[in-house]
Amino acid sequence: MDRYHFASGELDGVCGTNTRKALFDWQTYGPGAALDPLDEQAIDEALLEYGGPALREHVLSADDVSGPFLDRIPVDPEEKAALPYLGFTSRIEKLAERFQTSIRAPQRLNPDRTFSEGEKITVPRLGEPLRIAATDYWLELQTGREVLFLRTEETVIARWPATINPQKTPIARMEIGSRAPDPNYYDLREIDGKQHMFVYKKGPNNPVGTDWLSLVGNHPSNQGIKGFGLHGSPEPSGISKQVSAGCIRMTNWDIEELAGQLDRGIALIPVS
Repeated sequence: MDRYHFASGELDGVCGTNTRKALFDWQTYGPGAALDPLDEQAIDEALLEYGGPALREHVLSADDVSGPFLDRIPVDPEEKAALPYLGFTSRIEKLAERFQTSIRAPQRLNPDRTFSEGEKITVPRLGEPLRIAATDYWLELQTGREVLFLRTEETVIARWPATINPQKTPIARMEIGSRAPDPNYYDLREIDGKQHMFVYKKGPNNPVGTDWLSLVGNHPSNQGIKGFGLHGSPEPSGISKQVSAGCIRMTNWDIEELAGQLDRGIALIPVS
């Protein structure tokens, strides 16, 4: 499904809710209607036809395993704001992000490895990056299912799991505004009756992840919409399972893929 850009979030080898929703969409809107998900031989044949086996070998480079790594991500806002970069906490987390897996998957796939430079490990064979050939396309957010579609009138080009907040996410037509790769995050808090602004620096463990697309209201009914966006997440395991602060949250790798393709002014249309 991932190779057809019907993403299920982090790859963990478990048929959880995000995988089941992706499978339904792949069979309903994509090319998966004729493929029985319980037919292993048919799945293997389909994988060979479109990119090769599900797994491949990868030799760890110096960049794969190099830090610096943080001991932890602070909870205290002042301590977090003091960090110059909200990077990874381990080489395992870095590899999981690179290969779009859960934090446990690298070790489950490679139980006898130390994850050192030069070591050969098993990783998922990911698909090719998304390339949008259509011109008349838009984003459709299914708020009840927490799924984001990139589509035209005739077809679904791609889909991703997403996290929203039913009470705060604007349920109105919006448009894509500006992009901010590697954004800082501004956290305004009231402490002892006073307002304090904490600025968290960029990095994969920034509260809004590694990319940001602003959402704007350019219709008379929604011109008051501001401060909302599509963005990444430091916790890919929580996508479509947590509640956002009001924005639309995706995995870092999904928002990076999407943000690199979208034109400014593309519509985002929520549906129930």
